[in-house]
Amino acid sequence: MISDSDYIVRHESYALIDPIISKWAKKHTLYIGKVYKEEEVRSLDTVDKKGNRFQIWFDPPINDEVGIHAWNYKNKCHNKLIKAWNVKIVDLEHILEEVLQTVKSWMGQ
Repeated sequence: MISDSDYIVRHESYALIDPIISKWAKKHTLYIGKVYKEEEVRSLDTVDKKGNRFQIWFDPPINDEVGIHAWNYKNKCHNKLIKAWNVKIVDLEHILEEVLQTVKSWMGQ
């Protein structure tokens, strides 16, 4: 028997989310990296005043949804902080502010 999970639709690129995340990144003066180790990605880093690094990255869209992840680059001095969201692409613009506020709340810890 074929289940719904057999019909996952993967999108070949980030084309469905690029306009949304690019507009958001420009608003907050953030740079979105698009290639890492010769692989297509969507990722950005930000640093707080203490030099602590944080990353937000996006999974490729699947079935009109996108995964968003945020974390602090764990090191010996800091606890690892991580959070993930799975949202419909139509809701992405609204959730991006929450993602950024989550990262900002970790800064200075």
